[in-house]
Amino acid sequence: MAMSLSLARLALPPVLQALPGRRLAHSALAFLAAGKGYKMKTHKASAKRFRVTGTGKIVRRCAGKQHLLSKKNAKRRKRLSKMVQVNKSDYSNVMGALPYLKVNKKAG
Repeated sequence: MAMSLSLARLALPPVLQALPGRRLAHSALAFLAAGKGYKMKTHKASAKRFRVTGTGKIVRRCAGKQHLLSKKNAKRRKRLSKMVQVNKSDYSNVMGALPYLKVNKKAG
């Protein structure tokens, strides 16, 4: 326990290392969480499902092309194979899951 505490203090800025007591103050933890160096995480399952075109549009695959294909005619299977653009109302959901996606907001 003492070793981990000393290692944790080595990673802190000098101003926060001088804090009295054995535990870090709440303000120090808030500084670390909101401070420089925090990276948002990409939702990896979403990253595999969405792509960005050259013009900056978000595209996805159509649903319904995985199984039970014998009852679907060729025209319908062909249509389901294509990529379609994500609806504008869903852009905020996709951008929340993929914060580093380079999207053209004006592309439509």
